[in-house]
Amino acid sequence: KNAPNVFLVDMQTSQWPRVRKVLEDAGATEIRGVPIVNARLVSIDGVAAAELAKQGTDEGRRKWILTREQNLTYFDALPKDNVVVLGKLWSDPAHPEISIEQDFAKDMGARIGSKLVYDVQGVPFELTVTSLRTVDWKSFGINFFLVVEPGVLDRAPQMRVAAARLLAGREQALQDRLAAEVPNVTLLKVREI
Repeated sequence: KNAPNVFLVDMQTSQWPRVRKVLEDAGATEIRGVPIVNARLVSIDGVAAAELAKQGTDEGRRKWILTREQNLTYFDALPKDNVVVLGKLWSDPAHPEISIEQDFAKDMGARIGSKLVYDVQGVPFELTVTSLRTVDWKSFGINFFLVVEPGVLDRAPQMRVAAARLLAGREQALQDRLAAEVPNVTLLKVREI
């Protein structure tokens, strides 16, 4: 009922305040923008991701999870469609933490206490799994398999993605204004899609 019906991608972090203002001026509600940091999994508990991808009989999803580029994000608080089901969010001040969607964690072979190393443009980040969560994917909100503790990725290269709810018939005017003010931002109109 209140699901986002426009998504905005390819946004530079510095453009977010301007894009948010454009959305507000268009009458959008349920506005939410989040950072995205692209990374590649290096290892889980000291075992290289490439080696883990060779193990087991499921060549499909597991191999895909272990070898593809991942989108990491960070939140101060989880969205309402995310529920921690095991462990505790941001509970270990001695280590940078990551929370993983529980089915994704199972498929990749991670558990509470696992040490994941991600490569972010040549810089390694070691993250400790301190919570597993469920995600209500049917909410159609911005959700991620991997959520990192706030502060850990602040200086990493990143983009932004946003979602909002817009009244029918206002999409074209929004797209026109975005094209004039921030032409690199792509508007995805869910009604049309």
